[in-house]
Amino acid sequence: SSQFPISPFPVPPSASQSIPVPPSAPQSPPTVWCPGPLEFEHGWFYPRGGRHPPGSVLLYGCSGGFTLRGPPERRCGPGGRWEGPDPVCDDGSGDCPAPAVPPGGSMEGSRSRFSVEGRVRFRCRPGLQLVGSAERRCLEGGTWSGTEPRCRDPNSFDTPEDVAEAFLASLTQTVEVAEANTTH
Repeated sequence: SSQFPISPFPVPPSASQSIPVPPSAPQSPPTVWCPGPLEFEHGWFYPRGGRHPPGSVLLYGCSGGFTLRGPPERRCGPGGRWEGPDPVCDDGSGDCPAPAVPPGGSMEGSRSRFSVEGRVRFRCRPGLQLVGSAERRCLEGGTWSGTEPRCRDPNSFDTPEDVAEAFLASLTQTVEVAEANTTH
């Protein structure tokens, strides 16, 4: 007679060598969206909507007397960021060009004529994070202080292309500053 306990369940001889592990359900990443514009002063955009899936395209145009600065269309990238710069409709009458309002954001401040020392403030709709300067000032020479703001979905992410583009822009700016300092 055998000295081993008898299992009520049949166990194949190979069971001691490989124990099957149930497959785990694949973890799907959180859904990312590009925020839709809340406003586009002196122009239009299509399609309307609060959020757009990666791959979708927004079209922009301006009212009479205004010129589109920036791309007439933008694609929502895989990381939930619009590709290219924010477009803006401008009539060229201010000391500074009209500042672009990021999709998902709004702008407060002097809207009629952007004069030197004029300030504008940006905010994002609830659920989005402001990245960049919340307030910008029109400087002598027709440029804006700070960096262009962006409204970002918390689930969005930077693709390697986004990182490379930002690094190149930063490097170019550093070289320009260094060259300017050596010429004085």
